[in-house]
Amino acid sequence: MLEIISTIFSIAILELMLSVDNALVNASLAEELPVPQQKKAIYFGIGIGAIFRVICLFFATIIIRNPSVKILGGLYLCYLAYAHFFRADSKEPALLKQHRFGKVIAEIAIADLVFSIDNIVGAVGISSHFSYVVFGVLVGIATMLFITPIMLVLMGRFPSLIKTAYGIIAYVGLSILADAFLRIHIHEYATFGLIVAAVIATMIIDSRRKSNPSH
Repeated sequence: MLEIISTIFSIAILELMLSVDNALVNASLAEELPVPQQKKAIYFGIGIGAIFRVICLFFATIIIRNPSVKILGGLYLCYLAYAHFFRADSKEPALLKQHRFGKVIAEIAIADLVFSIDNIVGAVGISSHFSYVVFGVLVGIATMLFITPIMLVLMGRFPSLIKTAYGIIAYVGLSILADAFLRIHIHEYATFGLIVAAVIATMIIDSRRKSNPSH
């Protein structure tokens, strides 16, 4: 019994940590929309992503044995970061933003699919028991539903968090590629610590800028 509780707790903690960067991605993608559409896009996107995660559960073995799946996911995250920092139309007019609703939902769903691959691989690494892995996936989905709106509010108060979020997206994408090509695995605890530190540092810097506008 103690072993079961320990396993479930370990998976839950892992899913919580892995869901923070996922929530950051979702919030940064939804932030591009008009405010009334942001939460709708988040919930629709996460809902579709949840379906993808359930599907991935039944193909967990194939996903683990097929590195090309992770490579595609890593490339997609790198593309999101590149598109944000280098695309020419980063300042879109409000009318154009209104037509991005469906696209943002799709982007959030695909991002959730990419992160679900790492989540499932991590959960399977802790336990091969199917019901435990399912529990881990449910924890991840619940965490995103809770954390993503909070991240969205924080991005409204601390605008620099948007750039930080896309920097983290680039980092996660590159770490996935490093793991796939070079077998360099960055531990989940290190990634979680980096994300928390980056978010806190960004909020402190933005707060100081607001209190000292001349600097």
